[in-house]
Amino acid sequence: MSLKKTPIAVFTYNRPKHTQRMLESLANCECLEECDIHLYSDAPRIPEHRSTVEETRHILQEWADKFDAKVKEQDTNIGVAHSIVGQVTDLCARYGRVIVIEDDFVLSPSYLRFMISGLDRYEHEPRVYQISGHTYPVRNFPRTADAFFFPYTTPWGWGTWQRAWKFFEWKPAGMYELLADPKRLEKFDLNHSFRFSKILRSYQNHEGDIYDVVWYYIVYARGGLALYPRTSLVWNGGIDGTGIHCIDDPDYKQTSMIQVSQTRLDEKFKWPSQVAMDPIALDHLKKYLRQEFYSPPPFFKRARQKIDYELNRLRTRLS
Repeated sequence: MSLKKTPIAVFTYNRPKHTQRMLESLANCECLEECDIHLYSDAPRIPEHRSTVEETRHILQEWADKFDAKVKEQDTNIGVAHSIVGQVTDLCARYGRVIVIEDDFVLSPSYLRFMISGLDRYEHEPRVYQISGHTYPVRNFPRTADAFFFPYTTPWGWGTWQRAWKFFEWKPAGMYELLADPKRLEKFDLNHSFRFSKILRSYQNHEGDIYDVVWYYIVYARGGLALYPRTSLVWNGGIDGTGIHCIDDPDYKQTSMIQVSQTRLDEKFKWPSQVAMDPIALDHLKKYLRQEFYSPPPFFKRARQKIDYELNRLRTRLS
C-alpha cells in the first residue's frame, strides 16, 4: 500500500453546471481524506466559450478552498485528451498512481473507496492495468464476486499506476496494422460486441485526439486486464450532447444518476478470487453490448445519431 495520498485529477472545460454537480458528488465520497485533489481547467477553444470557461473556473476556485486544492488554468487550449495524458503522466511520476475524473460525472459515495482499495490491492499485479469505476448495466452478472476483470478499458472514472501508464505512447507499434488483421480485430472488438475499431479508425483519420482507444490498444496488446465493479459507481452526464466526443442520445442506457448517487458498497465486498476473466461474466457483457450497440436501431434513431455525429465532427473541425 502506498504511504502517499492518492491523487485525483479532475478535468474541466466550459460546463459550470456539470462541474458543480460533479464536485458535489466528489465531496460526498467516502475516503476523500485519503486523497490529494488536483483541479485542471483548459483554456477556451473558441471566443464563444470564454464566459463559460471563466464561470467554471470561478466554481473550481470555490471548491479548491474546500478541498485544500489548487486550480491549474491553461493559458492555451490543449484539449481534453492531451490534458489527461499530460497530467496523468505527471501525477503517476509523482505519486505512483492516479484517479481520473471528468466534469460531467456523478460519483457514487463509495466510488473512491472502491478505486483506492483496488489500486492498493492490485498495485503489484502486472496483468492489471486499470481500476474502472463505470460499468454497463448488465443485470445478470454471476454472484461469485462483486467485481470482475475484463480485457478492455474505460475512460469514465478510472485509475492506474506508474508501472502500467509508463507504456502509454500516442502511436504504439502495431496499432494501425491491427485494422488490417481480421482475427486480431475481432478480439479487439470483443468478438463483435463493441466497435472499438471504428473509434480507432477515427483516430487514424485525425478526427480528434482520442486517448482512450490508444490506451485500450496498449492494454490489449500487452494482454492486460481492467477491474470493474458489478454495479456502476459513475454516471456520465455528457450524453446530453455537451461532451466533445459524445452525441445527444437520451436513449443511451446506463445506470441512472439517482441510482449511482445512492449506491454504497457493502463492507463485505467480494473481490475476484483470482486475477483472471470470469468467462460467464464476460459472456453476459458481450451479449449486452451486442444487443445495445450492434443491433440495428430504428431508422429514425440511426439517422438522428448520424446527423448528430457529423455536426459534432464539423464543430470540432471548425473550432
